[in-house]
Amino acid sequence: MENKFPIEPTAPIETKEPVVLHSGQLDGSLMDLPSVRPTEATPSLQEAWDEKDPITEEHVMKVPENAAAITPEKKSRKRLLVTLTASAATLLAAGGLYLGLNSGNDTPKSEPVAEAPANPGEEVPFGEEPANPVDPEVSPEEPATPETPATFEVAGLPTLAELEINPNQSDEQVAQSLVKLSSDWSMAGASKEMYDLQFAPDNEYLSLEDYVTKITDATDPIYVQAIYGENATNPQFADAIALQKEQHRQVLMAHFQTYGNQNTAPYYQKENFSQLQEAIKNGDGTTTMFVTMIREDNGADNIVEGSGNGNITRATYLTAEVDGKIKLVQPPAYVLQ
Repeated sequence: MENKFPIEPTAPIETKEPVVLHSGQLDGSLMDLPSVRPTEATPSLQEAWDEKDPITEEHVMKVPENAAAITPEKKSRKRLLVTLTASAATLLAAGGLYLGLNSGNDTPKSEPVAEAPANPGEEVPFGEEPANPVDPEVSPEEPATPETPATFEVAGLPTLAELEINPNQSDEQVAQSLVKLSSDWSMAGASKEMYDLQFAPDNEYLSLEDYVTKITDATDPIYVQAIYGENATNPQFADAIALQKEQHRQVLMAHFQTYGNQNTAPYYQKENFSQLQEAIKNGDGTTTMFVTMIREDNGADNIVEGSGNGNITRATYLTAEVDGKIKLVQPPAYVLQ
């Protein structure tokens, strides 16, 4: 077969620098690199061209293994690394980093994703990992049962049974209980014990507002249930309940903010029963009550002056016996006199 790459003798090239020949004529600096150190097995350029492929019988040039360290591929990869580093810096400065850069191509290539073998013992092609590797010798762990979060306890909080109003009482006693129940709700959680608990390790990072919310979330439901029963979720009662919840939150905030400093005593507030003006028995078994109450607070002893101490309020309650307890079956109405 004709030699397609004939070797013809050429005249020596004149240069000021010594010529490094492939046959092993290396200068001192390159001799220090183990990967390019000449060996006895390194063929000369002529011998490399004289080799023939055993199948095609064509002349091919053999590249010595120890010459791989100085192939153009290394230089190309170095340039690519510099390009990718500069591109990554630009994307970070713009606020985002694009993952999946492809060398020499601006469009991301769609590569097939390796899937887990159908059988645990099936071999996976070299360089790929199963999507969900399974170790047949390790039995899967049973999911851990989530722990029930600890209930936040409010000191002095009564039980529902202690708050609910029992029937078979006089109308005046029922009216007194309703006034007291609403008044106690406003002060639920307002105590020195709960004030100190705010600075316990579990609560020291909460703001005062968040801590008050933590208390109201634990106390409001029990008072709502005691006063309204099954109507606690009735949309017609939502505004009245929200108003009482907000009053509770504001009283707690004032109470905790008035410990020490220029305050003689921490703020408190309550409604005192004054008079049952009238109780009307209705044909459907309900009772309409017109009740007078008087506000009491110690705003004069702290920074909550003008909070309404001595104000007289008239309330209208519509009550009925529900599941053996007295409940409000209509949102209460209040008129400040």
